[in-house]
Amino acid sequence: MPQLIWPADHSWTVASEIDVDSTLVGGSYDFINELIEHPSVEAVRVGEATDLTWDADSINRVI
Repeated sequence: MPQLIWPADHSWTVASEIDVDSTLVGGSYDFINELIEHPSVEAVRVGEATDLTWDADSINRVI
């Protein structure tokens, strides 16, 4: 998978990291809200201090 997708108009971006099990999507507040509310997408709002390590996943944690 590409590690960075960013269209010419810079209205959104998708970033993947090989060492993290998450894909990050950036965009306008409305765009992100639509993505979070979409029933086919598992998405949560993250911030600068959000832990993206595998054991920080509170939705898919397997104990």
